[in-house]
Amino acid sequence: MKLYNVNLKMWAAALAFVTLGGLASCQSSTAPTETPSQQVYDSQAAADVTATAIGVKTDGAGAILTDALSIGNGGTVSTTEELGKDSPQSRDTSYDPITKLHTITFTRNGSKNNFSFSGQHIYTYTFYDVSGTAMAHYQKGVTDKLVITEKGGHTATTPRASIIDSSNGTWTITGLASTTADPVLNGTFNRAGQTTLTTAWNSGRVITHTFTINYTNDTMKRDLLDGYVYLIGTGNSSFAAVGPKGGTFTRTVQITFNADATATLLVTRTSGDGTVDTFTIDVKQGFWLRDGR
Repeated sequence: MKLYNVNLKMWAAALAFVTLGGLASCQSSTAPTETPSQQVYDSQAAADVTATAIGVKTDGAGAILTDALSIGNGGTVSTTEELGKDSPQSRDTSYDPITKLHTITFTRNGSKNNFSFSGQHIYTYTFYDVSGTAMAHYQKGVTDKLVITEKGGHTATTPRASIIDSSNGTWTITGLASTTADPVLNGTFNRAGQTTLTTAWNSGRVITHTFTINYTNDTMKRDLLDGYVYLIGTGNSSFAAVGPKGGTFTRTVQITFNADATATLLVTRTSGDGTVDTFTIDVKQGFWLRDGR
């Protein structure tokens, strides 16, 4: 596929970071103890990486879920400018009539106001009716469920962080046939790679990260103005990172997705003193907003 070859170097680099992320998890039991001040900086780093990785405008999970709901409603993946509005984009597609599995491979790039990204994605997905029977194609009022997987390689830059990593996720969206209720999302999303932080607390700090976000019965809402999808509900994440000197830290993150398209992160210092740090992030921008709620 032509598109697959476009970002082959980025893809290979992202896959290399998966291996590094796995090593970070393995080293956590032997890592040096975090100092009290370092525990604060580490929690802030976890919040910044999480914000970038799940943002819509950083081509993170929010962008993928916007695509997923578009596909689940009979649309397709979108251009940067038209993300969320069911607009077609140049892409490679295939369909297996035996398994009823669709595949889309595409790249997406964007840059605006100190935010930029470049992402390569492979989506595979299957439609199901209300009885759970796989369908060849979407049918309005009949298709009730979409099961979609994503594999990708990413670079993204915000005023607080620059990230290069890989992703993979699997989600199930149900309730697509309903005319009275919003669709419901369940699934997992994994990211692994490297982040360079540019904040006052972590200026120039480079970490290798790996984490998994679990989504549980989250309501999917589409913004009527810009078409982006945001969630209302909860999630959780296990986060691990290693710095250039080998120091490793871990965090568990409880996520509350709010109706104003922000998310509240409760970050527990699992490799520190157990204190819970609270942050608020902008899910659309993929950006840390403030400490606290």
